[in-house]
This record gives sequence, C-alpha cells and structure tokens, in this order.
Amino acid sequence: MAQADCFADEYGDIKLKIITDVFRPFVVENLNLTSEFLSLLYSKNGLNHETMGHTEQLLREASPVNVLLDRLARLNRKGTYTAFIECLRSKGSAFIADAIEDRADVDSEALDLLKHLIQAFHEQLNQIDPASMLPYLRCLNTEEKESIRQTTHNFGDTRGAVFLLGIICKKGKVVVGQLMKGLRETGHGNLAQKLSKLFCCSTFADGEMDDNCCGASSTCTGAIVDDPNMFQSGTPAENTSGFDEPSASGACALKPGELIRSSDRDTPEDDSLDGEPKLLRLRGYQEELVAASLQGTNSLVVAPTNSGKTYVAARLVQAFLDRESGVGPRFGNPPQVIKDGSNKVVFLVNNVLLVDQHLQVIQLFMSDNSIMGLSGETSNPGSLVDLLDEHDVLVMTAQILVNALQGVKDDNERLELSKIGLLVFDECHHCQKGAPYNKIMSQYCDIKLSSPQTHRPQVLGLTASMGVGKASNLSEAESHIMKMCANLDVEKICTVQDQQNKEELRQIRDKPEEDIFEVPGRKNNGFAKAIVEIMEKIEARISQIPEGETWLKQPKPRYGTQGYEQWLVEMGKHFIEHVANDENGTRLATCKDHLKEYNACLYINRDARTQDALDHIKNFLESLELKTTSGFSPYEQQLVDFFQSKQKCLKALAESSLRDLQNPLLDRLTKILTETLLGRADSRGILFCKTRATTKALHAWLQATPSLQCLQAGILIGSGGTEGMTTNKQGEFLDKFREGKHRLMVATSVAEEGLDIQQCNVVICCNYISNEIGRVQAQGRSRARGGKYFLVVSEELTLTSREIQNRIREKMMYKATDSLQEKFDMNPKAFLEKIVEIQEMNRNERQARERALARLQHNKELMDVSLICRKCRRHACTLDDLRCIKKNHHVVLNAAFLKQCRLVPHNKPCQLSDIEKLKRIMCGKPTCPQKWGSQMKFNDCVVFALSPTNFIFQPLHKNKRGFKEWKLVPYKIAKMDMEELREVSFTMEVEEDNINEDDGDIWAPL
Repeated sequence: MAQADCFADEYGDIKLKIITDVFRPFVVENLNLTSEFLSLLYSKNGLNHETMGHTEQLLREASPVNVLLDRLARLNRKGTYTAFIECLRSKGSAFIADAIEDRADVDSEALDLLKHLIQAFHEQLNQIDPASMLPYLRCLNTEEKESIRQTTHNFGDTRGAVFLLGIICKKGKVVVGQLMKGLRETGHGNLAQKLSKLFCCSTFADGEMDDNCCGASSTCTGAIVDDPNMFQSGTPAENTSGFDEPSASGACALKPGELIRSSDRDTPEDDSLDGEPKLLRLRGYQEELVAASLQGTNSLVVAPTNSGKTYVAARLVQAFLDRESGVGPRFGNPPQVIKDGSNKVVFLVNNVLLVDQHLQVIQLFMSDNSIMGLSGETSNPGSLVDLLDEHDVLVMTAQILVNALQGVKDDNERLELSKIGLLVFDECHHCQKGAPYNKIMSQYCDIKLSSPQTHRPQVLGLTASMGVGKASNLSEAESHIMKMCANLDVEKICTVQDQQNKEELRQIRDKPEEDIFEVPGRKNNGFAKAIVEIMEKIEARISQIPEGETWLKQPKPRYGTQGYEQWLVEMGKHFIEHVANDENGTRLATCKDHLKEYNACLYINRDARTQDALDHIKNFLESLELKTTSGFSPYEQQLVDFFQSKQKCLKALAESSLRDLQNPLLDRLTKILTETLLGRADSRGILFCKTRATTKALHAWLQATPSLQCLQAGILIGSGGTEGMTTNKQGEFLDKFREGKHRLMVATSVAEEGLDIQQCNVVICCNYISNEIGRVQAQGRSRARGGKYFLVVSEELTLTSREIQNRIREKMMYKATDSLQEKFDMNPKAFLEKIVEIQEMNRNERQARERALARLQHNKELMDVSLICRKCRRHACTLDDLRCIKKNHHVVLNAAFLKQCRLVPHNKPCQLSDIEKLKRIMCGKPTCPQKWGSQMKFNDCVVFALSPTNFIFQPLHKNKRGFKEWKLVPYKIAKMDMEELREVSFTMEVEEDNINEDDGDIWAPL
C-alpha cells in the first residue's frame, strides 16, 4: 500500500498527518472530545499528562480538538494514527474513523490534493448534495456513482461528500475541472472560486475551465498552490452571512435576477458580480409553496422553520416588482387581478429584530430596487405615504402600518390600502384578536365585503405553526385555523404535498433530536428555608395593620410561585382601595415590594445558583438605599434588618461547596453544553429562560464556570422596561452571535420566533414551556444539521406533562392543516364560502362594537358617582356604567366590572318568559360575602343586573348615601331598548384567558 510519504517523519508515525493535517477540519468539526477519549488515547499510545497536559485544562481550551492535534503532531509518536482511529471507533465516533480510513490508501499526490479539497469543503460538507454533483463528474463509472449514492443514503450528505472527494482524488487533477463545473451548476460558485486559487487551469481536460478560473493568477504551471491565509490549520474564517460569498470570476452565465431551479440547498445563493442582485434559486418544494401566489391567489404558506419561507416570499416580491403576469392587487368578488395596479410591497414583521433580517434577504436579490426597513424605534422622515412613493419595498413592524391606515399621528397622512400591491405577513399566526396584524386585515376585509370594487393588495401569510387555540379535538382545531384563514383572507393553504418535494424538504429540514430531563431539587435547600422565614416575618408585619390582617385571612399560594406573585399584585390593589391612612398604606406597599423580591429570589435559587439569588436581594436593597438621601425609614429599616440578621448564614450557604447544596439543574445544563458545544467551534446554542432575572442569573453562572467560559455566553432580552436592551444592542449581539464571538445565547422568548442563525444547532429550554406554537418556534431556532432540542425542568414543577400535551396539540395542528387543505382540494367553493361567512360574522361584530361605542355616551355627572360594596367598600362601577332596560332593571355595560366581581351558582335559578337568572354576582373580594346582583339572560343577551340596596353611592366631594330601590336614586340613568342591548352586550363577554397554568414561574417582562 502506498503511504503518505510526503508527510512522513523519519522517526515518527508516517500516517499521522492524515489526521492532523488532511482531515483536521473534519475532525475538529465532528469530534466531541471527552476525558474518556483522552484517557483511552493516552493509555494506548503511552502518553501522559506531562507530555500532553492535564485533561481538564485541555478540555477548557477554546478549541480542544485543535490543541490535541497540535500536540500529537509535535510529538509524532509511532502508532498514534492507529491509536487515534481505535479510540474513535470505541468512543462513539466511528463515522470519523470510517471517513479517514476510506481515504488512507491513496498515494501522496492524491493525498495532497485531498488535503486541499477537504480544507476547501469542510465548512459546507453538510450542505452539498453529492447526488446532485454526479451528472457533472463524467470521469466516474457507474459503480462509483452508485457507491456514492449508497453512502449518502446510509450515512448522510457529509459522509457522502467525503467519500465523493476521496474517489475524485484517486482520479487525479484531471477531474477538478469537472468538479468545478458541477459546483457552479449546483449553486456553489464560491467553492469553485476557492479551488480556482488552488489550481492552475492549463492542464485540465475537456476545456471546462475558463480564463477566469485562476482568479488573479497569470501563470499556468498545473500545480497546486497553497495560500497560507486561505486555509489555516485551526478553525477557518467563517462566512456568517448565511449565503456563499459572491464570486469575482464573473463566470456565471445567468443574468442577474433570473430565477432558476437549484436542488443544492434550502437557502438560495449565487455567484454573481459584487453589487449586482444574486440569483434567486428555489428548491422544488419552495416552487410548490409559491405556485398559488404566482397565480394571484391570497395564500397561506405553512412550512417548517428553516425551510426558506422568506425566499418563497422573495420570489413573489420579485414577481410583483417585475410585473409578471398573474400577480397584482385585486378587486371584486370573486377577486380579479389588476394588471397595471400598484406593485408596491409591504413586508410586515411582528418583531423589531426581524426587520433587518428580512430586509437583507430582500435586498440580496433585488438590489436594483429601492428597499427600506422601518420600525417604531427608528426615526423616519416623512409620512408612510411619502415613503411608499419613494420605495418599491418597505419592511416594517406592523404597528407602523396600523398607525398610517388610521392616520393617528399628526404628521402622518392617512394611507389607503389600495396604494399597496402586496402585503406579506411574517409569522402570520399572530393575526388574531387585537393584534396589529388583525387590525390591518380587519380593514382589508371591510373593503372586500363592503366596497369590493376598491383595489386591495394581494396577501401572503408565512408561518410554521397556526396553533389550535383552545381546541380539544380535530374539529375544533380546524375551526380555529379556519378563523385564522378568514382573518388573513386566505384563498388557499399551501403546504408541501408532492412526494418528491416532501422527501427533499425532509432532507433539508431534519427535525432536531429531542430530549427531556426532569431534574430533582437540591437535597439541602437551607437557603430557601431562610428566605421563607424572612417572608413570614414581613407578613407578620402586614398583619399588624387591620387592612393587612383582613387580606391575610384569605388562602395564600405557596412561596416561590407565579401564584404567589399574582397574590401580591391583588394585595397591592386591595391596599390601594381600602387603606385610608397614608402611613399605613406606605408601610403595606413597602412590605409588598419586599415580598415580591424575595419571591423572585426563591425562583432564581430554583433555576440558578444560590449566589445569584442572594445577589438579587442584595442588589434590590442597595438600589433602595441609593434612591434615598436620608437612608431607610425606621419601618423599612426593620425589614432590611430581617435580611441582615440572616445575611451571614445566607452567605455561607451561597459560598458552600457541599454537594447537597448545589443545584442539580446546573449540573444537567453543564453536561448538555459540554457534550453539544465544547470542542465544536462552529456550533451555536440558545438557552431559553422564562424571565429576565433568570436570564441574568444563568448568564452570571456561565461566566463564572471555567469549563463553560469558552462559550462566551451573552444575553438577549426584550426592549421594554428600564433594564431592557435597545434594538441596536440586540442587533449588535446577534451579529456577534453569528460571527461566533458569542457561542451561547441566554434569552427570553424574544428570541423564540423568526431569528435565523444558521450555525445554531442546540436549543435548551430551562423550565420554559409555552404552547404548541412556542414549542415549534423554539425548536426551529435549531437550524444546523443534526440539531438538538433539550427541555430541562425541575421535578417539582411537573412541566413534562404540559410538554407532552403540547406535542399532542402540535400533531393535531398538523392534522387539521392537512385536513383543511384536502377539503379545499375537494371543494374549493365551499372553503371560500366558509371564509366569507366568517368574515361577515366578524364584520357584524365590529360594526356592532362601533355602534355600541357611539351610543354609550358618557355623562360627566354620573361618572363622578361610584358604587362601592356595602360591606367591604370595594369599588364596583360608576353610575355612568349603568343602563336601564325593561323600565326597572339596571345593568352594567363596562367590561372592567368583571374584574371587580365574582360569579357563583344561583341558589334560586328561575326562568320567566324572556328572563332567565343564571348566576349570583358577588363582591370580588374573596373574603367578602356581599351579594351585588344577578347575572341574567334577556332574549339571549347576557347582562349583569345590580340591586341598589347592596351598594353605597359615593358622589365626588359629597356625602355617601344608600338607596333601597332604583326609583329612589336621584340621578337620571339612560334607558336602552333590546335592539341596542344586543349590539352592546358582547362588550361584557369574557375574553379568552391566554395565561398559562401556574407552572411555578414568576412572571416578569420579556
């Protein structure tokens, strides 16, 4: 067997450089280096810590695999190659050994060629489809091609690409010309450009290399050229754009802007000239998704995260800007496309962070057009009307368009929807209820139904998950999605149906591997016990004040939970309403604020280090002291003393290294991060947390943990509140994350939707669960091949069952989407009729709401008269909130009333001819037994009727009074007939409750 003599050391291992040089990038990218691997390697090859360094220190290096290979190459001991291969096979990395061994029998010239090919290709081995290259490699025989196909099928694209390169090398340099042509034709022009710098063109056969293939080289020697700045032995320079770099060769024969089919990857690319638009290349499944839109249909594109939906939208945008036939704004019912209508495009996003991301994609392919990004945090000259006149495409947050359509700003000329040719909704599952997307589409649907001849834009919706709302079965799920489709005026749901395209999509977007870890709490939680003791002392202080004592009699949720947090919020409201003494009010509010921070401290202690929880309280108390120039008040000093009396004990617990005091959740996170990110320089990870406090605590832990410091973890949180990140800081962080300056992102849900970081292959949710939409979106942040999705939860929270429920709902969502598409295919007319039926129902509700608001004219005199509970003095409503129906029934028409009362079963339900008593209305204070009135149904209208004897009437600046009957009340309350009541009664309907069940979390802004 011919050995790699060109790399041999006279006294060393003749084959070692096959690993340390030729296959270095491949090994660095794929080997998960562990202490077990190192121990086995050292024992097999007679190595020790004196010659190789301590294992723990090596594993803490930024790129431990590179360091290991450098040390092995320097020592160059005989038998190292064999020992390394054996370790790979016995420690779960046999595929790396197979790739190396398959190539180890080539001659030195071919090995030299393989070295350059592996280095050129290593970053994109998992993006190349070896099968698509075969038609261009005519030097390969049938058997070799079949071997490549079989290897790719059995072991994946990466292994297939390595196998392909090995066969090419055996053929000699004569095949490189065919290889470069194949790369260009399959969309990898940048790789062809790299190879052109390595090889001179004069000796290649078949005339396949053009005059530009050698770049700046003017000398043809037929030799391989080493560029020391191009391929370093360590981690190569990273292309962070998400696209291949433009080629300078100008060799592409396609015209800028031309659409061609490419089967090489899910994200389009091109090798066109710098400054010119890239070529928009779609895969087969993307062409299927955009087909209906290119025929002028309002479409809903439902496809997995990272399947390239933005590029589907870009194709439609391109069609609009080029005025291709079939697309355009519409009018009439059924709609007709307006051939020469507006071709202005508005691309809407629901998150400021996504404006720039989508803007860059659109600009990539349409740089000849005027494109602008807008968000609420940017200063924009002129009105949106003027900006749309000056630009072809506007990428913006939805609220900007809402404001422009309503003309709510003084300097903003009102924009008409007819001025827009195409509306694109990213993450369109947000088009519901009072969201900005739905406000826009409500106006759209009103035009469609009431003024169909008015021009209106074509609509495209993009989402990976429509959700199922509160559906408990498939039928209800379908109903939810149909309502969403009606909101978006969807005429066709577009999913990938063609079997060949499904297979293509499956290969492109493999779902990340999923794992759930339930972690026990600390064996010794003395810190939490000490904090609870402080909280009990503060509550004892509250009980010393009468209003506080009254409040504490009601049931109390356990400490350290979201329920307790909400209990504190209600406590604060109670004190505001019932505490007349200002000094007592201040004391109670101070106690409540301290309890809130201690509750957050317990939450942090559960999810992070005890030290982080202790720091949270210390920072809170320090911030209070800084806010006052005279120090704490005597009363607040007593609360501070509670902490200071236990500070020494708390500090000892926080600093203790006893195993029973450590957080097992952090041990699990360490293990996951070590196994998935350490030693993989090109990998990225996202750690999702529920609150900002946890985000900061886990970030502090990561920075203080030596083995994880190399990840350079950073924080991404929302922009709201005093401690939020500005949009600029968010953008700067994301750029650094893509570049690898931060390899781990610790984030709240602000990072859950839409962010595209192609290198991200690990997503961890730490005690973080939302719904089926959030589950799909969080998993979707894992973009790279072989991605991992971990859910790490504390056993005490029982979150696993909720995640299983989300899985079931996710499957139901997919089934409902497929079912609706099948129903459309079988009977499109019935589908569209149902859409119109829902839209008409929505319009009637909106019109009724507008009429109700117009009729509910306020009476200033009545607004100043409050009805308060006779027993506990809780505020119920004002006289202005009441209307008189049926001459003697006085009902509340303010939805805020529902938050002030409780509904309990009626002890004497009855039904008359047109009246049915439903429930009793009780005072909203849990401990107050006072009845306020009855919930009744009048001709299918649910109303809340009050009895005056249950209230005290409190006019502003006048004496309180009580009345036994409404006819004795000396105020004129407006009357309302049944027709008017039907229109306004909906305002009293209870909104759907979107708050998650108590999972033990403490709510905080994201």
